[in-house]
Amino acid sequence: MDMRMIFGIQTMVFLVCFIILTQEWIQHRNRYKGLSFWVAMMICGFAGYTLIALRGTIPDFLSIIVANSLNILAFALFYTGLIFFFKVKAHYLHNIFIVITAILVFIYFTYINPSLTVRIITINITYIIIFSQALYLFICKIKTCQKSMSYIYIINISALIILNIYRTIMVFLDNSGNQDFFSQSIHENIYFIINMIVLMYLMINLAMLVSRRLLHDISEKEEKFNTIFHNAPYAALITEEETGIILEVNKEMLDLLGYERSEVEGRTVFDLEFYPDASSRNKLIEIVRKK
Repeated sequence: MDMRMIFGIQTMVFLVCFIILTQEWIQHRNRYKGLSFWVAMMICGFAGYTLIALRGTIPDFLSIIVANSLNILAFALFYTGLIFFFKVKAHYLHNIFIVITAILVFIYFTYINPSLTVRIITINITYIIIFSQALYLFICKIKTCQKSMSYIYIINISALIILNIYRTIMVFLDNSGNQDFFSQSIHENIYFIINMIVLMYLMINLAMLVSRRLLHDISEKEEKFNTIFHNAPYAALITEEETGIILEVNKEMLDLLGYERSEVEGRTVFDLEFYPDASSRNKLIEIVRKK
């Protein structure tokens, strides 16, 4: 597969995920603070991979310095977004120093002492550092109740770390001295194809993470409500507003009525003569609404 095509595909993935996450950000930005970082991540990733794909047709400053810096910044934002999204205590400002250091290395080994090998190793080591932080976050920092949604990311990020270690070793052992980024060894081609697939999977799952988190939060709140409802020291029941059908009833209410659960749930409050007529219930509903 052509290298430019790989970067082109990755660019489109960033664009699609940017659109999805922007919609999620508009709806849930106040609930989940990390979304802003992920939207920024997609912008950086899209711009970075686009500039790399254009290498050779635009100035090296854009296709090397700016492009690689944006890509590193993108994954630093990914890590920061995780911290805020899962509301965990972790350091992230040090990644600014990592990004700046990488930029300086890119500048030196692009203009002063040109070396594609050093630039590749630099970006790989930077990725390994950032992804390792994200992996540690998922394994050690995220709450136990949120672990169920994190396993897929642990596998995904672990794969990215292994891939970048593999590439670092292969580049370090390569003595060809090739300075053409788009004309690399078979190892580089293998790396980019697998890396593209893994990154695509990560980006898509990241875009879906908000939905998973919402479902998790709803489930958690329902569980808390059910615990409070069924353990309440007073009689309580839940009904449909329009029909008065009893949806759920707690033990205290069953004891008060002297019925089994199956005899109550599914019937209406009028069947059990809670109200003399529908108008009495409607008046009570209006009073509750006003409060």
